[in-house]
Amino acid sequence: MAVRFKRLKRLLPGQIRLPRRTLLVRVTLIYTIGTLLLSATVAIASFELTRRQLLTDVQAQHRARSFSNAVDVRKRLAQLPTQPEDIDDEAVAAEYEADLNEFYNIVLQGLSSYNASQSMIVLDNDSIKTLSPTLTLRSLPPDLHPLLRSGALVADARYRQDGQASYVIGVRLDEVNATYYEVVGLQGPETTLSQLRAVLIGVAIFAALSGAILGITSARRALAPLRRIVRAAEQIADGDLRTRLSLESDQDLATLSSSFNNMVDRLNDRISREQRFTSDVSHELRSPLTTLAASLEVLEKRKGTLSSAAQTAVELLSDEVSRFSNLVEDLLEISKMEAGVVQVEKLPFRPNEFLEFVVSQSRRPDIEIQYGPNTTDLVLYGDKRRLAQVMTNLIDNAEKYAGGVSHISLELIDSSVEIAVVDSGPGVEASERDRIFERFGRIGSEAGNRADGTGTGLGLALVSEHVRVHGGQVWVTDRVDGRPGARFVVRIPLSNDGQDDDAYESYGVGSESTYS
Repeated sequence: MAVRFKRLKRLLPGQIRLPRRTLLVRVTLIYTIGTLLLSATVAIASFELTRRQLLTDVQAQHRARSFSNAVDVRKRLAQLPTQPEDIDDEAVAAEYEADLNEFYNIVLQGLSSYNASQSMIVLDNDSIKTLSPTLTLRSLPPDLHPLLRSGALVADARYRQDGQASYVIGVRLDEVNATYYEVVGLQGPETTLSQLRAVLIGVAIFAALSGAILGITSARRALAPLRRIVRAAEQIADGDLRTRLSLESDQDLATLSSSFNNMVDRLNDRISREQRFTSDVSHELRSPLTTLAASLEVLEKRKGTLSSAAQTAVELLSDEVSRFSNLVEDLLEISKMEAGVVQVEKLPFRPNEFLEFVVSQSRRPDIEIQYGPNTTDLVLYGDKRRLAQVMTNLIDNAEKYAGGVSHISLELIDSSVEIAVVDSGPGVEASERDRIFERFGRIGSEAGNRADGTGTGLGLALVSEHVRVHGGQVWVTDRVDGRPGARFVVRIPLSNDGQDDDAYESYGVGSESTYS
């Protein structure tokens, strides 16, 4: 049953947990991106419309005022002072030039101004009249003046000069042989647009964050039933077949819960039938096995009177009956553990003394034991007989298939004892590391060795069951030093079940009899 639970744990939670994690992220991202795109689109559209409308209004107001000023300039220039007849006289020419400049200054000063606008009059003789020292033809867009001189009556443009945005409009005054220009700065509208841009960006970010929060909240509420299914599947995969889902008020979820419960019921029935079958078969095999063993014992007593061929047959039969007996006993043990009828007697003992005793009783009493930090005074609560069988099976497995144990390590990791049996064999492929703990789960070249008499194929399955009833885990990896070989790891929690750690001496820890 533990094998089937492992398969369920690999299949059900792995497939159900994926939506729980990724769907939450997906839904949150969809809400966030959707809200961000929507708010960004609205913000960009609002900004663009506002920008166009604001600039259009500013330019329209400036254009209307510029036309009015241009009309005023044309009227004033029509009243230019009459050039004196004796212009060749230097004094008269100088006085006329001063009067003329004063006239242009009065004309420019009399124009209406808005937002620090600047005005300039360009005569056809390229003489420039302006009150602003920085306003010249070179400061304007280069194609504006030629356009007006070529016949255009009005021309305007937005441009930047020294990083400042401006708007200029030019009006051709053919009646007075001049062109009138008026420039207005757009710093005010640009400041307003910058503030609007900052506000819209803030609103878009706030909307995106709100969408993310809404997405997380909605996704969690929507995935809550799925999380309950995941927890139920994990409990079932861990061996609790009593787990059931409560029926939901929603019809679709109620159907899903009902189907899930029916699946668990059928799974439970099937596992129960297989357990009963295995247990019944094992019990039924014990009777003929006992008869065979008794008959074989009679033959072995008379072995000396038999022929050489008969003696060889008796020896082979004795080995097979012994192997068959071990197989039946192992099957009965696994059946009891799967049925939950075994009693685990957890007593306190020191893991370092335990390992030293197990190694001393193994086929290789010289196996090196490596101790990690803070492992000398550790006290572990467990069934020493079953844990001794775990270690014995792992050592025997390394002897049979990997050329023997390289070393055994003991470490304290996260309030758990971790014992690793390391060998120098060919190792175990990653795709076969779960199957190796199944019943008869031989892999690779071992699969063809069932008739070699080296084992029953249940050793690692028993290891898995013994570790499971202790609340621990067992797995196999590559060696951590990069050398060829496998590393079988047993991790058992340091749980004292409410007992006092100082009470281990009363149980005779370290006595050989406590491991048998």
